[in-house]
Parts: sequence; structure tokens; C-alpha cells
Amino acid sequence: MNDLTPSEIEHICDKLNLASFSVLTQTDQEIIGQGKRLVELSEADLGSLAGVFTELPVEVTLKAPVAGVGLDIRCTEISPQDIQEAISHLKRLEARRQIAIDSNDLTPGATHELKTDEMGRRILVRRRYS
Repeated sequence: MNDLTPSEIEHICDKLNLASFSVLTQTDQEIIGQGKRLVELSEADLGSLAGVFTELPVEVTLKAPVAGVGLDIRCTEISPQDIQEAISHLKRLEARRQIAIDSNDLTPGATHELKTDEMGRRILVRRRYS
């Protein structure tokens, strides 16, 4: 397969609801890559953090068109266990006061930030390591 153009990568991201996509391996017939899918964490006991989005990794496989059939695009699913781990991680960050909210300057000890995107979604973003 040919290298993907930026517009093709954007199309793949839109089709699969990915925040990002990068190619890991490529052959004449197949491209395997990794994407980051935005997932809403909506467990009730998250309190004010309910509805926060986070990025979780997915594997994406693109196979070349065969006999006139279009590009075959497949993406791994995010498991309920992955979502529970993300919820637990969010709770730990909150308990340790490591989340800043829409701030240009992170507070001391904060490693993550809640950013609001143009669609009004609150997204957890890692800003630094402690």
C-alpha cells in the first residue's frame, strides 16, 4: 500500500473516532497502526469528573482493496476492563490532586489537565511527569 496522505489519516480518524493515528508497520497489502480513541468515563461515583473523556489505545489494520472492493479498515475494541482501569486512574489522579482544570499554568504536583475542546468535551490530557 502507498503511504497515507494527511487527508487519508484524517479520514481514518474521523471514521473510527480517533484522536490520533500513527503507522507502525506497512507492506504492499496492509498497514498496521496505533490510534488513540476518545472514550467518555461516565461512572456515577466520579462526581464532578463524570463525563470526562480520555484517550485509550486501539490497534488499526488497513488492508488494500481486493477485486474492486474498497479499503478494509478494522479497529480493535476497547474492553470494559480498559474503561474500568481508566476510571480507576482518573480517581487516583483526583485523590492525589494531580489534575488542573483548564489552566495555562499547572499547579504544583499536577501532571494532568482537563481541557475543554471545541465540542465542549472535557478531555484529560497529560501535561508533564512528576
